[in-house]
Amino acid sequence: MTSSVIRKYVLAALCGAAIVGVGQSAQAAQWSIFGSQDPASTASYGTANGDNNVINYAPSGVFDSQAGATVRAAGQLQAINFPVGGSYDVSWTYIGSESDQIIQFRAPGVPGFPITGFNEDNRNNQCAACATTTNPAFVGPTVLMGTATSQTDLTPNFTFQDVTFGGDHTFATNGFNPADDVGDANFLMSYAVFQGPGDPLFDPTLGPGLYLTSTPSDIVVIGYNDTGAADDNHDDFMIVAQIRDHGGENEVPIPGALPMLASALGGGFLFRRLRNRRQAKAAA
Repeated sequence: MTSSVIRKYVLAALCGAAIVGVGQSAQAAQWSIFGSQDPASTASYGTANGDNNVINYAPSGVFDSQAGATVRAAGQLQAINFPVGGSYDVSWTYIGSESDQIIQFRAPGVPGFPITGFNEDNRNNQCAACATTTNPAFVGPTVLMGTATSQTDLTPNFTFQDVTFGGDHTFATNGFNPADDVGDANFLMSYAVFQGPGDPLFDPTLGPGLYLTSTPSDIVVIGYNDTGAADDNHDDFMIVAQIRDHGGENEVPIPGALPMLASALGGGFLFRRLRNRRQAKAAA
């Protein structure tokens, strides 16, 4: 099945999804990761406490087939390419976390902003040795935290905070994001694109979903690292942010639960198999 046919099945299956995004084009709003540097260490994904336990775990719907090569540290997120004199919309989606603390995300469009925000709940992590009675892990759908419309700031306003620990060093804010491994809370970022069978970044052992990429995109994946443990795995609160022109055309749905992609693709393959059988019988 060609990549274009796969995308048609995906879009049809996700027409009722919660998050509305925009198809990429040279004229559409995009993200830029500005002023960044290489992380202190190469990312590792898996079930160990020191791994990032959210990426490459199917329920999160976000995968990395390049072993962290696209991930950037100490950067700030900027909005570019939206029309001069115009504005953009941005959707914030929680995909998972592995934290013994309670981490909060605040941004325009998220209920409670600017005083409070959305608290992570330790869902969608595969850490085998991270059971905690205060914040037990579980598998659950990704969550649309909120959508901010008619935004004009070149540097979007968002903040992570470890509300369990409190204190200034537990904040990580866009525009003031220290490098990792310096003892302060911080976040890493990477662009991301949807990939399925036949696409260049797709890994069949991981499945279809969002894949980290170095190519600028309308989607970024952001991973916060609190100060609760010296692990620098940036999985204490992981989100997806998508930008689009405000009132822009070519809108396509993005799933509120990214793993829905897998079922959409499976339905497409089944449809093709049945169609081929019918065609073979008609020609016999």
